[in-house]
Amino acid sequence: MRRESLLTNIVREFGTEKSSILFSGEPLENEDAWRLLELVKQYEYETLYEDEECEMPDCYIIVMRILDGFVFVLSKEKKHSKAYLLEIVLPRDYDTAIRLAREEFNSCISRCKADDN
Repeated sequence: MRRESLLTNIVREFGTEKSSILFSGEPLENEDAWRLLELVKQYEYETLYEDEECEMPDCYIIVMRILDGFVFVLSKEKKHSKAYLLEIVLPRDYDTAIRLAREEFNSCISRCKADDN
């Protein structure tokens, strides 16, 4: 599927208000984040990074390249999830997204361990 149809289908699925939030760089949250994951999986994608804390299933993150132009990031901390769809301008933006995702994942683990103490 093409790039234009991805954006069109996001608007069709989430409406203009939520789509505008997503397209401005802000996340969709909770159930909408997981719905967005299912929608982007219908397109050509490559998983660039994925991690889950097995002993503490409160932390999960996935970074996906979508259609050679977007990066999708979904993170879950305890019961709160958020998803971003970001346009890639430079090839190194993928590396930046992966680095930030790893940092976010490690921070999630640290926060959850601190909450357990």
